[in-house]
Amino acid sequence: MKKTIFAGVSILAMAAAAPVFGQAVTPAECVGAVGNCSVLDQDGDTLNADVDQTGAGNVSDIEQDGSTLAAIVDQGADDNISNITQDASGVGANGFTATVTQTGGADSIVNQTGAGANNTGLTAVVNQAGASASDIAQTANNDDADNFLATVNQTGDDHSSIITQSDFGGGTNDGNITATVTQTGSGNSSDVTQLNRQQNAAVLQSGDDAISIVSQIGRQQVANVTQSGNTNSSDVEQEGRQQTANVTQTGDDGISTVFQEGRRNLATLNQSGTGNNSDISQDDSGAIGQTATVTQTGTSNTSAVFQDGRNAGPNDGNNFATVTQDGANGFATVEQIDQARADNATITQGAATDGADAAIVQTGDVVDGAPDTLNVATITQTSGTNSFSGIIQGDTTALGGGVVTGASNASATSEQAGDNLSSLILQGGDAQVAFVTQIGAGGEAIVAQGDFGGNGGDADIDQSGTNGTAVIFQNSDDSVAAVIQGGGDGNVSFIDQGFAGSAGIGADGNMALVDQDGSDNESSITQNVADIGGLNVADVLQDGDGNISVIEQEGSTNSATVMQFDGSSSDVFQDGTGNTTTVTQGTAPAI
Repeated sequence: MKKTIFAGVSILAMAAAAPVFGQAVTPAECVGAVGNCSVLDQDGDTLNADVDQTGAGNVSDIEQDGSTLAAIVDQGADDNISNITQDASGVGANGFTATVTQTGGADSIVNQTGAGANNTGLTAVVNQAGASASDIAQTANNDDADNFLATVNQTGDDHSSIITQSDFGGGTNDGNITATVTQTGSGNSSDVTQLNRQQNAAVLQSGDDAISIVSQIGRQQVANVTQSGNTNSSDVEQEGRQQTANVTQTGDDGISTVFQEGRRNLATLNQSGTGNNSDISQDDSGAIGQTATVTQTGTSNTSAVFQDGRNAGPNDGNNFATVTQDGANGFATVEQIDQARADNATITQGAATDGADAAIVQTGDVVDGAPDTLNVATITQTSGTNSFSGIIQGDTTALGGGVVTGASNASATSEQAGDNLSSLILQGGDAQVAFVTQIGAGGEAIVAQGDFGGNGGDADIDQSGTNGTAVIFQNSDDSVAAVIQGGGDGNVSFIDQGFAGSAGIGADGNMALVDQDGSDNESSITQNVADIGGLNVADVLQDGDGNISVIEQEGSTNSATVMQFDGSSSDVFQDGTGNTTTVTQGTAPAI
């Protein structure tokens, strides 16, 4: 066993004071040291090393090999260096503890390695004040390693912390791997990497230029990152099983990226400030389900959520995505794809959000005979100007003449309030439901539903305000389309059912309802213009001002009813047998 200690005096002074018959050899660890230098090498069990150095430019190097190891280093002033290495090769070796306290600008390296089976209790604690840097590595290379803990506390300026915890062994009793980093000051940076089994990482940064990267590859993984300050940035990547990532950024220019691949993925992100940017990607290979929640408050908010449910079987997990934005120029997208069933996506852009864009894409199953998709998409834009809402559900290729498989029984809701609104909903498959509500000026809404041989679509557009414009396309049997336009001004409504012409297949049993109240009303309804259908119903009520209505029906046993008051003009075209038409025009009855 080697034990060499140089402490309390400079290495140059010791060399000068050496007797003439011997020359002191400077240890490699102390080369370049301008202050005190301490070197400890211990081999055995129940080892303790305690180094206390004052002044600047000190170096401490501790190496311990055995079981039940403890090393304590306390350094004051600036430019100090501490190196602690603890190795355990025996079976069942436990109790590795390294504690470093440094004041001033300092560097600390802690390396703990367990090579034997059942190595437990690797603990490293580093406390630094000033322009400091810390690097902790904890590694287990055999079975059933347990209870890793690394903690770094840094205050002052220009911090940097790296923690790497690795469990490369097997076994069933592998326990927690925990890393905690707390940084307060400016120029903070933290990098935590954890490999295998029960892992937990918490990083708290408060200051100016904080950057935190957490990567966990293993099983039960939790990562919590809290950043408060100015130029925040966080990157969390988790691969494994039951995963949770929570990132909270309060400050100015926070950018956060969370990537999760495994099962039971859960990501929660809160951002407050300017220039917030969030990107969450979740890949559920276990088909158990995943959840992403994003809350952004400030200006120029951007959020993207991607969820992939990859199981082709009947037990595919449910994806949940919720995005809430409050501020100017919000942009939010949610994409849920690949055999995903009963997915739920919600985007809410609040009262202070101008220039908001929101889009949701849900594909659902794309295999023939797949069960009901039951996806739900909701976009709410409460007020503001120049807002866009877009929802796509199912395989929409059939809207132009293809054949849709799967992706049925989905629901889409778009609610908008403000000025210069625009909404688009595209749904492919059977029994889709779409609701659009627009309150304000400059409203515009488009809905397209259905496929050949499909049935049961339901589309409703409700506009209250000026400059209406509503368009609905449905290409299935037994569909219902309703447009309500109130509040006056330029209302225009266009409904087309059974619009995929030249296929030789018409749409039967559809119903189109239009209610326009006030101003320059105009309505055009087409049912089976190219192919013969039947049992279709078209009802138009225009109450007040310019009124124009055109209804065209192809097939038999169709019904058209028009009621117009004030300006009036009506054209009804019916080609087939058993059709009925009723047109009422005149002055609106007194109420």
